[in-house]
Amino acid sequence: MKRQAAEWVIDQEEQKQLNQSGQAMSAPEKLKAVNDLIDGSTRVGHAWIKLVALDDQNQADLSVAGMVLYPDDSHEDDPDQMSLDYELSSKQYYKALTRAQKLLESPPEYLLTGYNCTAFAKDITQSAGQNFPKGAAMRVPADEITALVGVGWKDAYNPNSLHKSIADSGAGYVPDAAKATQQREQQRAQDAALRQAREQSRGNAISYFQDRVGQPVTMQNDFTFKDIMTDDEYTFTKNSVVDIISVDNYTLTVAESGEWQNYYVDPVAFYKAIGQG
Repeated sequence: MKRQAAEWVIDQEEQKQLNQSGQAMSAPEKLKAVNDLIDGSTRVGHAWIKLVALDDQNQADLSVAGMVLYPDDSHEDDPDQMSLDYELSSKQYYKALTRAQKLLESPPEYLLTGYNCTAFAKDITQSAGQNFPKGAAMRVPADEITALVGVGWKDAYNPNSLHKSIADSGAGYVPDAAKATQQREQQRAQDAALRQAREQSRGNAISYFQDRVGQPVTMQNDFTFKDIMTDDEYTFTKNSVVDIISVDNYTLTVAESGEWQNYYVDPVAFYKAIGQG
């Protein structure tokens, strides 16, 4: 049923594209679009509305989140957001506020493909005399019979369609809280990638030295280091020969060829010093 509904939606989108550009979707593009739509159908998302009164200096001094969930602020720092602002007169503002308060006191039954969070946002927007974004709904089967015979489809308002509609309109924007979350997630991803690269580098170094325990290596550059055990500073000069004694995850034991003293160095640093990293 879900695939039949998705195929119907993509067929409609393809027809629009054909009418506008004269170009139809290829079979692989169409299959990917259907699968993406099916995958996205499991990520319901959320939509909400805020009524904000402004003082004479256009500063927000009253925030009323018009939801049965009051205040509805649990998603305000979600990274994937689009916002759309409306400028209301006092009369429009209080009409919307009155409607929100009425629904707060006596909320309608929730239905995922009926009166849901997006339908609520539409309700409040229209009560303020404003136009709700077009394209904020997707066509879904009213029941299993509809999916089979193709008759009786209905509009189901949903956050994903609303998000796309606002983004496509060019009138929306990404809120500061969402931008901040995006930046934090990007930083976390970069930090994770850096940690992974470091661990990969360490793994490469350890593997390299494990295969060469008891063998000599030649320094490609001067290498100045602090001994891990003694904290004393030493230098292996370029072209000097150093024997690999042993290695573990964090310590490489080496000695200059023909000398009795062992040194304890970081495997990754030494790996780079011999021209491998």
